[in-house]
Amino acid sequence: MALHTFDELQKIYDAAYMDKVLRNDSLAGIPFAAAIAEFYPAARIIADIGCANGVFMRHFPKDRYIVVGYDISVAARQSPLVEHGLIHTCDLRLPGVIASKYDLMYAIEFLEHIELEAIDTVLDNMCDATPIILATPGNQPGDGHFNMRPEQWWVVKFAEHGFVFQPAGSLKLREFLRQPRWDEHQRRFPFMKNGIMAFRRRTDNGS
Repeated sequence: MALHTFDELQKIYDAAYMDKVLRNDSLAGIPFAAAIAEFYPAARIIADIGCANGVFMRHFPKDRYIVVGYDISVAARQSPLVEHGLIHTCDLRLPGVIASKYDLMYAIEFLEHIELEAIDTVLDNMCDATPIILATPGNQPGDGHFNMRPEQWWVVKFAEHGFVFQPAGSLKLREFLRQPRWDEHQRRFPFMKNGIMAFRRRTDNGS
């Protein structure tokens, strides 16, 4: 499919969309931030890709983390749930738009929104900026999901960009998020605990 223009995407990801994100995902960031602290304790500078209005970012303690968000939506920056300046409006379908480096990057409910023709450029941007990526690029339908693919497709695609899928790490994250104490937090956001995937930059020995 042809790439949507920047202006077309503003009509999709408008203020009403941000309100819907807040209603559906408002608590899901709590168990996610707890999982980062549990399994990636060294991560301090983090990027949220497709951050919307900061619905996940706001749950990371400010005394421990610097979390920066990237989103194509102008509405996301105009009504943020985090302090102004932490959300950057940019089109990750263009090359070289992430200049900073991060300890860890996550893309929750984001990659399936990217047209197939642009996915390699988006992954170039992400993979150049961090050694660890957590993503939920699952095959679930939803608003603006242009590129729904099975899990193995993403394993191969990330490998093309030098990142190796971490089955054991992914399972630990899913098991952590499936704990009953988090059920209410994810009531409207169930696919994270069933589909989160962990990737690491390939080392010299191929692992």
